Amino acid sequence: MIRLLLALTLSAVLVGCGNNSQSYFQSPSDTKAIGPRIGIVVPIAHQALDDMIEGFVTEIRTHYGDAATIDVRNAHGDDIAQQAIIKMFDRQDYNLIVPIGTDVTLMTVSMTSSTRPIVGLDVLGEAMPGRSNLTGVMEATVHPTIDFLVSACPDVRKIAIVYSAGDKPYQQARTAMDYAEEKGLATQGLLIQELRDLYPLANRIQSDVDMIVILKDHVVASGVATLAQIAERRGIAVYTSDEGSVIEGGSFALGNREYDIGKLGAEKAIAILEGANPQEVGIDPVKDKSVFVGASIEASGIGVEAIESTANIHGYTVKYVTSGVQS
Repeated sequence: MIRLLLALTLSAVLVGCGNNSQSYFQSPSDTKAIGPRIGIVVPIAHQALDDMIEGFVTEIRTHYGDAATIDVRNAHGDDIAQQAIIKMFDRQDYNLIVPIGTDVTLMTVSMTSSTRPIVGLDVLGEAMPGRSNLTGVMEATVHPTIDFLVSACPDVRKIAIVYSAGDKPYQQARTAMDYAEEKGLATQGLLIQELRDLYPLANRIQSDVDMIVILKDHVVASGVATLAQIAERRGIAVYTSDEGSVIEGGSFALGNREYDIGKLGAEKAIAILEGANPQEVGIDPVKDKSVFVGASIEASGIGVEAIESTANIHGYTVKYVTSGVQS
């Protein structure tokens, strides 16, 4: 009975995609597609990843139409479910696997055939192994994030960086804190083991913190609405690293459009499916960065004029985001 219950629970996790990702799902058993089969591994659902998936799927559909099968599977933050998804894609001989994030990509590399093409989306370039079947889209480094903060918000003296458990989030947070301190900021690092740890976070943020900062961390980004509520009560800003987190409550962000990350990943996938060598396709970043400004910016005490002028100096486009609408 226990084994049966576990099997049923795991099946439910694998079928549910979360948010709007589910609309892209086609079961390989009932599709008449004659084109490639592509499996996308989503670690946990949130707006930024939905946008990334949309960019990827739209570009694939533009090239292949309905001939391609795109199977989007959400692990819901569960490593066991994530492993099962990767094994399924490998065992069922999908033409290409698309893991989202550094940790998911490294797990996919370690668990799949060395000949199966992998296109990692939003990955840390230096963390990627030199595998002939691996390519992807690189995430931005933390240094421009801190540089922009220091320039645009000169009154901010101390920041709290919230990050999740795992080697990549820890290393990224450590790099950001070290660099911020070099730039004259005091820092507080706040580790969460799982999403529910965000709720009592208000009691852990030190009283002299002027801003909450989120880096490219899918677990923390999925709970940005909770952090936005904490920040609102304290009258401070939540500075994030993607457009989706601003849509869901963040004050402002410096980053790439997640849609563009997905689109570039799809272009790489198409090149590989058409015969290109993944290593020759390479791992590259999306070049254009934007500053995304949310509706909560005014209440946070951050000056919009300073953000606009600093963005102009750095050559960043400013985009205003309100309740999912970008202007």
